[in-house]
Amino acid sequence: MVGGLQGKPFLQTEATQQDKINFTIFKKANDLVFCLFLNLKIMILKILNSALILFAVFMGAKHGWNMLTAKPEMLEMFGKWNFSKNAVMINGAVTLLASILIFFPKTFVWGNFLMAAGILMIICLQLLNKDLKGVAIEIPFLLLNLIIIYLQHPLKSNVL
Repeated sequence: MVGGLQGKPFLQTEATQQDKINFTIFKKANDLVFCLFLNLKIMILKILNSALILFAVFMGAKHGWNMLTAKPEMLEMFGKWNFSKNAVMINGAVTLLASILIFFPKTFVWGNFLMAAGILMIICLQLLNKDLKGVAIEIPFLLLNLIIIYLQHPLKSNVL
C-alpha cells in the first residue's frame, strides 16, 4: 500500500467523520488566532495613534497659548513676517481651537486641517526668509498631523 486506505488508491481516500470534525476545529482555532492577532494589531495602532494625538494636541495647545498670551518669543518670531500683536493672538486662538477640535471624532479632521494649515503657513513664511532650519523644525509637525489624519480618530467605530 503506497497511500490511502487499504484497497483504495491514495487520491480516493475518504475522510472519516472524525477527520472532518478535527479539520473544522482546526479551522475555527486558526480563525480565532487570526482574529486575536488582528484585534491586537488594531489595539496597538489605536494606542499609538492616541499617543500621537495627545502629543500633537499638547504641542498645539502650548504654542497656541503662547501666541494667545503674546509671549515675547512668539511676537519676535512672527514679527519677522510683520504680524501685529493682534494677528499673533488670533493665530493663537485658531491654534487652540484646532487643538480642541482634534479631540472629538466629528471635528477630528477639521482640527487637524486647521493645525496643518497653521504649520504650513509657518513653513511658507520660513521659506520666504530662506530659513531652512526653521522649515526643517516644522516639517515633522506637519507630517504628524497628516499621519494622524491617515490613522483616523481612535474612538471612531470603523477604524481600518
